[in-house]
Amino acid sequence: MIKISTNSRFMSKIVRKNDQSNPLRKVGECLYRNRHGVYFAWFSIRGKQVKRSLKTSDKELARRRLGELRKVAARLHGLEESRLPGPLAKAFSGLSNSICASAVPKVGNQRCC
Repeated sequence: MIKISTNSRFMSKIVRKNDQSNPLRKVGECLYRNRHGVYFAWFSIRGKQVKRSLKTSDKELARRRLGELRKVAARLHGLEESRLPGPLAKAFSGLSNSICASAVPKVGNQRCC
């Protein structure tokens, strides 16, 4: 332990060499490593924190797995524009627009929305 005293005679600060308050150390963007050398992904998506072990001690493999995990999380949390294939998405969009257009009441020659 290292003791660092301040100017005030009532205050002192103790700093530990091996601080165990946070066992994960940041080694890259959204990439952390624990004391055993295992990498973790730690990021948030749509306000929800995701923390997963990447189950490797190789940094390059951890970066690839982090990219894959982010893609999976984005797909599961609905960040992609459309989950339907191209032609099917267009057909559904056109169908839903025509149904909504017929349900919206007209005011004079204009629609409410």
